[in-house]
Amino acid sequence: GGFANVWHGSYDERDVALKELQIYEQDDLKAICRVFYREVLVWKFLRHPNVLPFVGINESISRFCMISPWATNGNITQYLKQDCMCDRTKLLQDAAAGLSYLHTLGIVHGDLKSANILINFRGEACLADFGLATFIHNVNTIAAFASTTGGIRGSVRWMAPERMDPEGAGYVSSQPTKASDIYSFGITMLTLGQVFTGVIPFHNSRNDAAVIAAVLSGKRPSRPPQPQAEEVGLSSSVWALIERCWDQDPRKRPIIASV
Repeated sequence: GGFANVWHGSYDERDVALKELQIYEQDDLKAICRVFYREVLVWKFLRHPNVLPFVGINESISRFCMISPWATNGNITQYLKQDCMCDRTKLLQDAAAGLSYLHTLGIVHGDLKSANILINFRGEACLADFGLATFIHNVNTIAAFASTTGGIRGSVRWMAPERMDPEGAGYVSSQPTKASDIYSFGITMLTLGQVFTGVIPFHNSRNDAAVIAAVLSGKRPSRPPQPQAEEVGLSSSVWALIERCWDQDPRKRPIIASV
């Protein structure tokens, strides 16, 4: 990702992914470590079939290197391109179940998008990288970290408007919330149809600034063409749900349990 290096490795005779966060500012390293290990500790105790399991930390590479199972099928977009006949709706139901589990525990994902929905060896969708956006937000006062990672900027196309302009929405910060997760899930649901069209959200916008301007003005991605989109699960009822999820007003979005 934009704020981490990822390697394929082996641990205890199984394939694993090693994700090293890119930390460039050393002045407040102890404070960053406290935030990081707090987030990792939460992940360690999570148990759900649709949440990527925690394996450990590899301090020989970096004190900010996390280990998780290797997703042999890649993320949901990569998987759907390989297996166009799979049940897309079931995969999104998997993702919704994982998000519901996190929200029930009071955990906000913060960076929900297609790249962070991985497909395990059983063909099930698992949420990954939850908590990293919160981690980034909590250390965002360190200018070098905020300016070099580009982590949040890289997810602008999935980002809720109130995170782009907190003051305009009546918020005091851009910290992710359950409601912003729901917005991102709505954008991610377009995966059903956009695998067919081969485009990303706001594909007509050439840069993040254009996306931000569009989202803050209330614009959203257009509906993928019919009947092909409906054939892969993007029905009128699903589209109606997507529109509820990405409502400009966070208070009007559904909770994940009702999705």
